[in-house]
Amino acid sequence: MKQSNNQWKSIKKVDPLSLAKIQAVVVGLLYLIFSILSVILSSVPALKLQIPLNPLLYISSATATGIIAGFLLGLIIAFLYNSLSKHIGQIKIELE
Repeated sequence: MKQSNNQWKSIKKVDPLSLAKIQAVVVGLLYLIFSILSVILSSVPALKLQIPLNPLLYISSATATGIIAGFLLGLIIAFLYNSLSKHIGQIKIELE
């Protein structure tokens, strides 16, 4: 059996801009996917969903909102982690 030389490492600090960029992309993609699904489902009369704007404007504005919200949340999460990890404890990860 192969022995593992893995070590637990702690995340001491998170770079706010780095986390904000990743979070913006992830949340923006999720908003894009869900806005496209909303437009598709709004075409089903039995569901009675209404898109207030034209579909392209709705999808683009939802995606932009997701990117901005994701970026701001990433900054807030990094700030909170950096502030609280000193008092509560840090996240531990296993590296090979």
